[in-house]
Amino acid sequence: MKKIVIASDFHLKYAGNIEDRIRYETVCKFLKSLINNCDILILNGDIFDLWIEWNSVIIKDYFAFIKILADLIENRTRIIYVSGNHDFWFGTFLSDTIGIELYHDFFGEEIDGKNYYVTHGDLHTVNDIRYQVFRKIVRSFVVKLIVKTIHPSISLYLGKLLSRSSRKRKEPIGLQNSKENGMISFAKVMLKSYDLIIMGHSHKPKVLSLPGGYYLNSGDWIIHMSYILIEGDKIELLYFDNKRTD
Repeated sequence: MKKIVIASDFHLKYAGNIEDRIRYETVCKFLKSLINNCDILILNGDIFDLWIEWNSVIIKDYFAFIKILADLIENRTRIIYVSGNHDFWFGTFLSDTIGIELYHDFFGEEIDGKNYYVTHGDLHTVNDIRYQVFRKIVRSFVVKLIVKTIHPSISLYLGKLLSRSSRKRKEPIGLQNSKENGMISFAKVMLKSYDLIIMGHSHKPKVLSLPGGYYLNSGDWIIHMSYILIEGDKIELLYFDNKRTD
């Protein structure tokens, strides 16, 4: 029986403010607590607030975090990473050098007799046509080529501006709930073929029992510091205590 930890929406920033650095340190502390204590770690999108990778350059601010991921893998934790709406310009560094399994839209597999479907969730909101169009544009080959061609400092500056504008856009509560309902509606359909539908994106941690299985949302690390723990039939929504010493 495997111990599976699922987390999403760390929104780690490079060159962030004090609050961002505290979150970075908290996430690193959480991941260190999983070494020799986790069989499978699923990172379900928006782990980085911005990820850009060049052929010979990575963002140095993320080194400590990536080192811990490498330590987890060295200690036989399998790491599965599904991209989100902030971290999708992946090259080969995380997969070929570190050993992380990368998935762009979803991950599906049977584990311990249960069928898992893991996706960040941004593809399954409703009333969000503007974002869906934007998503196709920024993930296009042309945009990726432009970003990787210009100097890294310029690319990071432009990406930081784009990320900031995306995260600071406020949405009415009604629209937020409507989008989450779209994700749950998608989960209800997918539960005809899977036992667990797992998402992030909404920043709303949740374990919801539905006909056919469960909709799970791992929440976020901006407010909740939440994650999902699964061991056999036991499913828990947990919150990391930054004051813990173990």
